[in-house]
Amino acid sequence: MVTDRRRYAVELVTADRGEAAVWSLNFTYPDTRSREAQAAAKKQLLAADRARSSAATSLHANENYDMQGDTVLAPTSMWDDGRFTYFRYATTRDLPDINRVLPDGSEALVNSHVDGDTVVVHETAARFMLRLGKSVLGVRNNGYTPDGQFNTTRTTVPGTVRTTKEHE
Repeated sequence: MVTDRRRYAVELVTADRGEAAVWSLNFTYPDTRSREAQAAAKKQLLAADRARSSAATSLHANENYDMQGDTVLAPTSMWDDGRFTYFRYATTRDLPDINRVLPDGSEALVNSHVDGDTVVVHETAARFMLRLGKSVLGVRNNGYTPDGQFNTTRTTVPGTVRTTKEHE
């Protein structure tokens, strides 16, 4: 018998009545065991990585913000997760421009996108300035951490973890 990995010489004989017969024969090889052990160890590492990542996503959000100025521009709620800042507006009014206040007091327009009723700013900052026409609202992040939070889940979707699928 020839397989893609090994050759076998097998002698088939009939068994007499009452004699024990072999219906199935399995071979175990050291390289197969090693491969299976490596696959099990890898699976265990991935499970530990998922557990670590899901624990990181359960960290609380920072909602410690103060606002001063034209409250017409104030979001209904505002928070950050150490990586992104979220401005939720529960109305259909015009959305203001959101600027980050730089250390020298000047302002820079932030990168953002809208997700439903929430403007997601792609950063956190100590201060933001919201502007719409002549209206201005200053926002101070009292819980700001310059180092932010590393994205251990490798995704921005809450409750999900990105994993890499390896081909054999």
